[in-house]
Amino acid sequence: LQQAYAQAERGEAMALGARSTPFSVWSLRQHAYGMQAERLAELGWWQQRLTDVVAWPAAEAQAEAGLTSTSTNKSMNASTGTSTATYTIRLDPQTTSALLYDGAHGTGRPGLTPEVLLLAALTRTLAQRSAQPRVLVELEGHGREDIFDDIDLTRTVGWFTTRYPVVLEADGDARHTLHAVRTALGEVPQRGLHWGLLQARASQDATVREALAGLPQATVGFNYL
Repeated sequence: LQQAYAQAERGEAMALGARSTPFSVWSLRQHAYGMQAERLAELGWWQQRLTDVVAWPAAEAQAEAGLTSTSTNKSMNASTGTSTATYTIRLDPQTTSALLYDGAHGTGRPGLTPEVLLLAALTRTLAQRSAQPRVLVELEGHGREDIFDDIDLTRTVGWFTTRYPVVLEADGDARHTLHAVRTALGEVPQRGLHWGLLQARASQDATVREALAGLPQATVGFNYL
């Protein structure tokens, strides 16, 4: 869209180049990829990571939402009787600059991205509130993972977003939490895409469905998109 607007503003004919892989093709290839034996073998990895972790209690999560009753935007869903609230925090330019640049560059630690820093702060907060050193959080990713050499998704429009659970540790000081969060994110198979493939496989495989049903469900989500 940006390229088309720029061409139109210059009075040029819109030329977007060759088509990339259709979303339907990506879906079919992804399904076949998810049915491979290697994907099933990863089920044990997820079971090991998600064992002996307590999800943030739903009741406490709702209570936490109540703490933001003075938020900028509230709404009620009449059909379900549930309410939602939006609480917005804005950082000043100096803090924003420190978050975006000092963490990754000023410390000499390239892996300390803004996402890792914010997620580490969330991890420490949940750990303190729940008195549990290990917390379960659902993350989101763009989903356009490079798993096929002959697939090009640069211009493909569709729903690619991945959602996957990750266990994060806050046992120790802030430095330890940063290292633990960065390590945990790096260990997730294909940045969460494979978790979604296992969920899709569960619709056809009773063993996988039963295994996933026995795992704890995250009640807190983190989205850095």
